Amino acid sequence: MEKWSQQRPDRYELEFELTGRMQASYRMIVDDGQVESAWRDGQPLQRLPRAWTVDGMFDTLLADLDMLERAGRREPGARFLRMLGVLDDPTGIPRRYLRVEMVERGANPESGWNILRLTPLGGR
Repeated sequence: MEKWSQQRPDRYELEFELTGRMQASYRMIVDDGQVESAWRDGQPLQRLPRAWTVDGMFDTLLADLDMLERAGRREPGARFLRMLGVLDDPTGIPRRYLRVEMVERGANPESGWNILRLTPLGGR
């Protein structure tokens, strides 16, 4: 996260795929941490989710780590997770992430992302 914070572009284009229950391809333009425009499977989105900016992805990782710690303390509502992530060395972005909820019965729900491309864009 520190590496990303130090070199985060003010404006960038991000392309990524979500895996699991919400499987889709996304493309977004981010300006100063806010989503300016976004597309899901090539269709424009009306709602612009901050969760899918790089900063939002780091927020997700931190929330999942917190969930895992709370599950270890057996806190009510906390779930055990298996987490696997790959950080991009030059940029520090969370290039890939896989999250598996460990449930006692039934399938273990998986979700995650794979960042395909991050392109810094010029000025505003």
